[in-house]
Amino acid sequence: MTPQKGVCGAIDGVFAWRGRSTGVLAVTPGPARPRAILLALAAVAVLNIGTTAAMIRRKPQADSGPATATGQDDDGPALSRAGVAAVVLAFIALQASNSAAVSIMGLFVTGRLSARFSSHTLITSGCLAGIAYYAAMAFVADPVGLIALQILNAWFFAIVAGIGLTLFQQIIPRPGLASGLFVNTRRVGAIVSGPIIAFGSMTALGYQGIFAASAGLAVVTLAAILLTRRLKAAVPEPDADRSKPGAACGAHWRSRDRHHGVLVRHLRNPTSAAPPLMPTHTGERMDSPPELIDFTAAGRSSADLDVAWIHGSESAKHNTDPDIQVHACDEHTFILRQNMAVNYEAPFMFLLFGNDRAVLIDTGATASADFFPLRRVVDGLVDTWLAAHPRDEYRLLVLHTHPHGDHVAGDAQFAGRPDTVLVDAGRESAWEFFGFGDGSGDIDDAVQTAHVDLGGRVLECWPSPGHHNAAVTFYDPHTGFLLTGDTVYPGRLYIHDWPAFVRTIDRLIRFSGTHPVTHVLGCHIEMSRDPGVDYPIFTTYQPEEPPLQMTVDQLREIRRAADEAGGRPGRHVFPGFILCLDEA
Repeated sequence: MTPQKGVCGAIDGVFAWRGRSTGVLAVTPGPARPRAILLALAAVAVLNIGTTAAMIRRKPQADSGPATATGQDDDGPALSRAGVAAVVLAFIALQASNSAAVSIMGLFVTGRLSARFSSHTLITSGCLAGIAYYAAMAFVADPVGLIALQILNAWFFAIVAGIGLTLFQQIIPRPGLASGLFVNTRRVGAIVSGPIIAFGSMTALGYQGIFAASAGLAVVTLAAILLTRRLKAAVPEPDADRSKPGAACGAHWRSRDRHHGVLVRHLRNPTSAAPPLMPTHTGERMDSPPELIDFTAAGRSSADLDVAWIHGSESAKHNTDPDIQVHACDEHTFILRQNMAVNYEAPFMFLLFGNDRAVLIDTGATASADFFPLRRVVDGLVDTWLAAHPRDEYRLLVLHTHPHGDHVAGDAQFAGRPDTVLVDAGRESAWEFFGFGDGSGDIDDAVQTAHVDLGGRVLECWPSPGHHNAAVTFYDPHTGFLLTGDTVYPGRLYIHDWPAFVRTIDRLIRFSGTHPVTHVLGCHIEMSRDPGVDYPIFTTYQPEEPPLQMTVDQLREIRRAADEAGGRPGRHVFPGFILCLDEA
């Protein structure tokens, strides 16, 4: 992730979580947002200047008569209501530009440093800068010295504003709670500042006492931060060998699985500059062979999908759901859902474990690991699974249902992760990996189904164009899950290639007729429990969601609906889904 993209994600997350909305954020594409935000702030500043200039021109000339005896400056007759309104609006714009500029610049400054230094290190530096600033302000009265000290003040503020939330999310296991607590520290701090100001105002110490008290509080803060770092360091670290990716075997190498006929690429780059967010997962050395889990028909799982999914809240600002909900269908199968307060798409992701490797299917809708800690959650699940099923080495494969942004945004979190294969979701890269073809031309049902072997747990995969020309469907025999991405789910089925979509649905039905499909699982829920009623796009609170899982009978309903729609562009509403067909 580039620094600019990292800052974009942080900006998006801060404004989205707080429940704020700005025109710039709403209409500007992600990569262009930092520049657009600064241009918008500059435009507000120019508007302030223009308003002030207009007010000055309209100011009446002072009378040459004697001065009034009110003891106040004579600014002429009072402004009209329109003039007062203009002043109020001008100051609203001024306060908005000041607040936004201060907050955004903190994120810009720290966003570029957080990739190089830990949150504890940056917060420590900010505390030291704050202590130095407040201590000096208690003694310095020279204007030049006061101006020079503002450099320390700027650093202190930028660190607290830009890194504070990240630190909270790292030390508190519930990200939603961490975000809420961080925001509330500002409010409580504002309340505590009242007695400090009163202390200085009511004693002979004056403002020097206020700065001295602030320096003392900064010292206490630094001590608390250092204490949390010691407590964190006291937790036993994993075996040092687990942080090493193993012997290097070149930039990449390829091998073809003769039994399953699928191209598998193993990428190993132990010298990557991107530090892992969590310990790596090569496993602990074992003297005896690892336990082999039976993923065949005899060991087929009875997956549990009795779950209440997080579905947002009326106020995103006060949402306390975890940033990622994890549901264990069985001890080897997990479904993850992203928090709607982080991104309204709230996509589902799937983590499946085999004897040799795990596969993560899709990486969600948010790039920032601070607001969407997918890598951290996945690493934690892998750690827990390996604790129960020790292995000498264990790898992770990252695949996708299709390359839309709400399914690939978290890819960068896995870049550089040891013993990990991250397959690009684009048609050329993904279909080459699966062996579907060269990424050009039409792919029909004659293409052999590819297999991805996780070590006894073999997924069947095939191309499923219609929603996207690079879409892939996955079937897991262990659970009977048919993972359809955005091709089929309880919501708006956006169709960009009608003939390909119909062929894909036909193939899903034929496959389900010859294989034990227990559930059809897509990646979103957009319908309500009322037949034919969906939640509008950008909705962040969906309290009446139907289950995620669909049935083979519903696949047949979609096929009948396709016949009824007849390829006509538009929105075709049915009880459990909506067909949205693009114009030709």
